[in-house]
Amino acid sequence: MKNIVNIILFSSAFISVCAIAMVAQTSQLLHLINLSNWYYVFVIGGTVTSYNLHWYFTEFPGSLSGDHTRLAWTRKHHHLLLPLACAGLISALISFYYLKEHWLWIFIGSGLAFLYTAPKIPGKPGLFLRKIAIAKTIYLSLAWTYVTAILPVIISKETFTATTVYLCLHRYFFLYVLCILFDNRDKEEDLKQGIRSLITFFNNKGIAILFYTSAALSVFFAFLYGNNAGILLSIPLLLIAILYPTIKKSKNDYLYYFVVDGFMCLSFLFTCFQQP
Repeated sequence: MKNIVNIILFSSAFISVCAIAMVAQTSQLLHLINLSNWYYVFVIGGTVTSYNLHWYFTEFPGSLSGDHTRLAWTRKHHHLLLPLACAGLISALISFYYLKEHWLWIFIGSGLAFLYTAPKIPGKPGLFLRKIAIAKTIYLSLAWTYVTAILPVIISKETFTATTVYLCLHRYFFLYVLCILFDNRDKEEDLKQGIRSLITFFNNKGIAILFYTSAALSVFFAFLYGNNAGILLSIPLLLIAILYPTIKKSKNDYLYYFVVDGFMCLSFLFTCFQQP
């Protein structure tokens, strides 16, 4: 059972499910009846490609001490990551054929995703990007927001309204809250590798202020989107805020890659039965 769970979590299958859940939530809340099913295929393929390349280029320490379940699994199955990334890329390219009308907007999203992995690339380009990637948490949240909230509206050829903007801003700060948790966990490793972010500059108090401020902003924009939906969208944020003192003290990979990432699916489950 544990091996199956590891495959689902660490092959990027689970995070891909989270991605399409957020796209489905956007489609449901904004009534995107014209959203092509090929876009879901594209998101799955793109997510599998991006995350497996990210881990393929991740450097491994000589010895693994403490809780490094994902690193241990990734090092053991490193030979699988590139084929998985290639399979995801093929899937994304096939679906892109049916979405090629929106090629420019899709390339923008692909570029944002690349910026997250680029500092991991070995050699001088990667080292240079590590030094300037101070906003990695910001543009990772932006990349996820773009792919799961903004791009579906564009693909559906819908007009951006105030309601759409409020939902996108809620989504951005919701994702930023999750990214803060991951960056706080990886703070020491990022400092060792020379990867800079806002989290590496802040002390614990500063990180807590950033976390709760981002959560409050996400709730604020959720209620601007709509009162009833605002309540449902805010429940996961309330749970995250309650769990924050516990989560920040742990480095358990299952906690982060299932529970923290799983809040994206949880948000969808809270809203998917809402009446239009």
